[in-house]
Amino acid sequence: MIKFIRILLLVLIIIGIGLLATEKLWVPSVVSWILSQQKSAVTPVTGVVLPSDYKNGTYTLDGQSVTLANGDSEIAVPDSASKVVTKYFGNEAIGDLNGDSTPDVAFIVTQNSGGSGTFYYVVAAVKMSSGYLGTNAVLLGDRVAPQTTEIKNGQLIVNYADRKASDPMTAKPSVGVSKYLRLSGATLVAANLNADAYPLYKGIQWGAESAKVYEKKFSGYQVTSAPIVDITDLSAVSMPFDSYYKNKLESAGWKVDNALAAGGPGASITGYKKGSDYIIASYTTKFKAGGVNEPGQCPCDISFSVFSGSLVK
Repeated sequence: MIKFIRILLLVLIIIGIGLLATEKLWVPSVVSWILSQQKSAVTPVTGVVLPSDYKNGTYTLDGQSVTLANGDSEIAVPDSASKVVTKYFGNEAIGDLNGDSTPDVAFIVTQNSGGSGTFYYVVAAVKMSSGYLGTNAVLLGDRVAPQTTEIKNGQLIVNYADRKASDPMTAKPSVGVSKYLRLSGATLVAANLNADAYPLYKGIQWGAESAKVYEKKFSGYQVTSAPIVDITDLSAVSMPFDSYYKNKLESAGWKVDNALAAGGPGASITGYKKGSDYIIASYTTKFKAGGVNEPGQCPCDISFSVFSGSLVK
């Protein structure tokens, strides 16, 4: 019995040494898998009953909550005989918007408050385990002509025709418009990055995109994540991010631009070029241990950024 225990302990020690020696090979993969199982964009809703049919969902139009019933809603206007009428229009698109591998739905609704205008909006219904969670509505315009709606690589793309700024409202819409959107949390926001940057890396909470001049050299848009806090293994969290964009972009024809590469303790910048376009993936770290004259140590917080644009002319 004692001999068996000794052999068992020896085997466990050998396995432990092997795992420690190869941790750089398997830890990033494990962390990446764990992150991929998380819903990157939507926090689970508690205490709220979600509808099983998105045509009965609640959506936010111009700051006001509107709950549809079989695709329709009528809300009386105070001190008026008018009603705000919201209707399901259609042009549905089905696809994954939040990176959880579950199909979500996007569609167009119209709203009229009694005047001559009919305003078109696009909304999304995010599929949760208990039903559909409605998003905000993004205005397309007054009496526009919807064409197609699609979900591709985590982006919601709405194509429609509008009028020229100088055209009267009686004119037929004749100018093609494409609006690109994505989810940030449970909110539809503009998607301005190069299409090859989508879907954004999963498992983290991305903010809204904003215009940016990068290093006084590039002009474009950047999106930054909320920090992942109190991590203890920096490489286990940062390496899957680097690998994701390296594999994704190189397979789409992008080349690493070594002139843009930079790094340091807890920080990295990797630039990619395709034609005249650039995508830059980076991260920074805030260390919570280590003295003034000592190297930073984890636990630490890490934030990721993705920029896309072109040279400033």
